[in-house]
Amino acid sequence: MKNLILGGAGFIGKHLSHKLLKQGEYVIAIDNLSTSTFVSNEFLQYSNRYIFVQEDIVFLQDRLLKDYFKEVDRIFYLASSVGVDYIVNNPKKTLFNNYNLSHKIVSALQGLDKHVVFTSTSELYGNGPFNEESHLTIGSSSIPRYGYSANKLITEFMLQVSDFPSTVVRFFNVVGRGQSADSGMVLPRFINSAKAGDTLVIYGDGNQTRSFCHVDDALNGLLKVISNPNQIFNIGNDNPISIKDLAKLVIEISGSSSKIEHIPFDKAYNDNHKDISNRNPDLHKIRKYTDYEPKFSIRDTIEDLLWT
Repeated sequence: MKNLILGGAGFIGKHLSHKLLKQGEYVIAIDNLSTSTFVSNEFLQYSNRYIFVQEDIVFLQDRLLKDYFKEVDRIFYLASSVGVDYIVNNPKKTLFNNYNLSHKIVSALQGLDKHVVFTSTSELYGNGPFNEESHLTIGSSSIPRYGYSANKLITEFMLQVSDFPSTVVRFFNVVGRGQSADSGMVLPRFINSAKAGDTLVIYGDGNQTRSFCHVDDALNGLLKVISNPNQIFNIGNDNPISIKDLAKLVIEISGSSSKIEHIPFDKAYNDNHKDISNRNPDLHKIRKYTDYEPKFSIRDTIEDLLWT
């Protein structure tokens, strides 16, 4: 099986590449490295089955992009501007980059019978309910950060009306080895602070809940659902934890001397940012279609991130 991973140098893209290569498959990864890094030694042992292409897909000639599509059996569309902090601080760049990507990629795929797997976002749900067929909630256009989820939804619609098979996955808080804290991902940020003995900063009262999914579980789910084209699936772990309890657990497991500090949202963000109080996936559909079951508890996940 030949795979093309758009955004292949990102956190999930790298893990997916390794997983597919270990299974004996071929991988072509394309990434512009604007928010990611690539070290060739990471994939040296797979040099006969792995190709990395440093290109900005938005500026890649249509003919060349189509050639890449024709060369492979399936396409993983992971390319996107990501990270809460990056999106909040760069709303215009995020919106136009993600829109240009979706328009370019979906247009180039027309007429090709290639299966596309698109990673959407759980931000589409707002505060829920979190069922794949639920009405979705996107915030006011007066708050630019919501352009991120709006564009993800537009891309889902574009795929639904296209003439090639596609599967949409909505990941919920995927975390794992090698994930950067720079974009505002809360668990890597807590772990980095705990390791350094620095204060763990919580925005708001910390009662907001999240369900963190280990990247290995997320990719197992991803590869299970791709045999179901033209469907949308939540993928995550449905065991929630509050952010304040998460901070306490990181300190406990790491044995850190770090303290916890609460900062009001209006001091952390300047764009009327509203945090979502609960974001926990409904996994009934993926369990109905597959034998998916997350294996990593939150404690397992923290230990994995701490000691690797």
